[in-house]
Amino acid sequence: MRASRPLGLTMSISISCIGPWLMIQQPNEFCSRRKVPPLSKPGWRWRSCYKQVSSSSHLWMDSHFHIGKVRTIGVSNFSVKTLEILLPHVKVVPAVNQIEMNPCLPNDEVFEYCKKKGIAVTAYTPMGRPDAPFYTSPIFLSISEKYNAAVGQILLSWSVQRGAVPIPKSSNPERAKRNITLVKLASEDMAQIDLFHKQEGMHRTLCHRKRVEGTTALFGWTFEQLGWNLGEGGVALE
Repeated sequence: MRASRPLGLTMSISISCIGPWLMIQQPNEFCSRRKVPPLSKPGWRWRSCYKQVSSSSHLWMDSHFHIGKVRTIGVSNFSVKTLEILLPHVKVVPAVNQIEMNPCLPNDEVFEYCKKKGIAVTAYTPMGRPDAPFYTSPIFLSISEKYNAAVGQILLSWSVQRGAVPIPKSSNPERAKRNITLVKLASEDMAQIDLFHKQEGMHRTLCHRKRVEGTTALFGWTFEQLGWNLGEGGVALE
């Protein structure tokens, strides 16, 4: 069984021993119960609350890992900033970090950081949303035609070739079959896709776009606290 949540832990465990674990769902409530100052205030206050939540949850998993009740431990939506807060306080380095990753939000910094630390990266929303710009982009339509493959297959092939593990979903059998039929992209095509987010207005979240309209916060945390380099509406800060 695998469980993941915003700023949470992911784990692979025996279904007979424990249910899904949420590391943190309501940070402000968590901190208020422990008399930690509000997250809206900067500095040590947020770090103190975050450190209490992340390290205590992960250490709980550590103990179950060592007695064989937990097979692997992972994290979700962690940035370089939050990983560097977590890692000094845990015994078991996360096996995986599940983050949004697609050509609009390649998350290069945390991706490279995870590779150096031996943390696999799972990419959610690897194909964007139905209205994602990939499906009308001349770049993707041209590459799709070149390989006689759907745009979705090109997106998944790009994720796999760069070393991530994309997790698409579909209830359509034919589409699901296409999703596991990848193509080998040439280096020049990989380079074009790598640079797609550099186009004006393209560097942004696709998964959380509607949730963050007019705000700079998500899941009860600000983008700054999450370590996400995003501004209002989930648009990347260049």
